[in-house]
Amino acid sequence: MGGPAHLVPAQPLPRPRRLQRPPGRAAQARERAALNAVEAYETGRDESERIVVADAGARYDIPRYCPHAGEDLSVGAVVRDGQIHCLAHNFAFDLATGECLNARAANLTSRAL
Repeated sequence: MGGPAHLVPAQPLPRPRRLQRPPGRAAQARERAALNAVEAYETGRDESERIVVADAGARYDIPRYCPHAGEDLSVGAVVRDGQIHCLAHNFAFDLATGECLNARAANLTSRAL
């Protein structure tokens, strides 16, 4: 008779596709609450708020929020070498002139104190 039979491995069966169900009321409520929180954050800040930052013995009065996307510079920025770097998108602004140094953005209204 012959040698050992040659076995061919069985092909795996494709996974059944799950039907996508529309989100339930609880998921819709969570999504709505999240969107409301984002909107409140983006529209609830006072654009006239200002902070004072210091670098190399100089002090500057600047807006609290980045002119690019509104990041809170009082907690989300690094000040060094005469510049403030917004950590949200790494935009850099010259503290003396307010000019954005590495992208196109509105200038920071900066005043030396």
